[in-house]
Amino acid sequence: MVRVLQIVDSMDAGGIQAFLMNLYRNINRNEIQFDFLIFRNTKQWYEDEINELGGKIYKAPGRKKGIIKCYKYLNVFFKKHPEYNVVHYNASSLSFILPLKIAKKSGVQNRIIHCHSSSFMGNPIHKYLHNLHKKQISEIANVYLSCSEPATEWMYGNTPIHNKVIMVKNGINCDEYLYSENIRAEYRKKLNINNSYVVGHVGRFSKVKNHSFLIDIFCEIKKLQNNAVLLLVGDGELRKEIEELTVKKGISSTVIFLGNRNDVSKLMQAMDVFVMPSFYEGFPVTIVEAEANGLPIIMSDTITSEVCVNSNIIIKSLNESSKTWAKEALKNNNRIKTNKNIKDSGLDIKSTVTQLCNIYRDKD
Repeated sequence: MVRVLQIVDSMDAGGIQAFLMNLYRNINRNEIQFDFLIFRNTKQWYEDEINELGGKIYKAPGRKKGIIKCYKYLNVFFKKHPEYNVVHYNASSLSFILPLKIAKKSGVQNRIIHCHSSSFMGNPIHKYLHNLHKKQISEIANVYLSCSEPATEWMYGNTPIHNKVIMVKNGINCDEYLYSENIRAEYRKKLNINNSYVVGHVGRFSKVKNHSFLIDIFCEIKKLQNNAVLLLVGDGELRKEIEELTVKKGISSTVIFLGNRNDVSKLMQAMDVFVMPSFYEGFPVTIVEAEANGLPIIMSDTITSEVCVNSNIIIKSLNESSKTWAKEALKNNNRIKTNKNIKDSGLDIKSTVTQLCNIYRDKD
């Protein structure tokens, strides 16, 4: 059996984490098993499921606890765990590559770096470190993965390994999201939104997701469609701020904050349109999920068009007004009731599993 160490910031709900769990649920765990090295010491959203699937979670001190403390932990970890010959480092930037450096120093032969984002909105020091580490990454990792062309440019542009990058699509379990009238009726009744026009969004409450503009769009939708409600799935550091914004805008009674959920595929059935005005994304799993459900989508032009498979997607500039976005969202009401396009585009999880498992086995 190949034991792959997945290194990721956390295993709380999020896009990278959803991708890893889609992969984990669908691999042959008699042949390949995942364990997780994370940088959070709290109980994780996916922790119980990981344990049930036979995986282990190791919780290292993060950078905020002190880089020396983190360095010492990682040194001891890799000495204690020589069984990991494959590490898969899932990252949004190169600002923190210490785990890969120590993996190499400890003799781990196969070190995979996987880019899941296409930009950065953090501390300028982190941006500086990202650019600095670009020059080193070809010496530290030996397999280079990316989720999209913009992500490839972001992490590997102007480096010697740019042409060695392997594109890995963020596949999902397509059949789980296939449109169902019965599930739609059940969930609209559960949420008490039977007679509503439902605007939906799934994403962490963080700056990159641009929730404040989403609220502005919804305010304009309400003016044109009085029975509109907004379903917000997810959690995060800006949730309280957005909740307060809905009160200030006088729309709080028609905005439903659902928090992190494990029934996203069913919640999407209840939606009428999916709106995603992110400042940037790598290759958003939630858009793929919405497409597999056939939802009409309106998204920002800062999201890679590689994700666009269905015909009922409208791409808008963030420079355009919330009123324009609202009108386009209401116009886009053609739900596609098949997921054939998703499967044909290689976005079914089975294709992703085959590709990555071949990489893991080749590097065993």
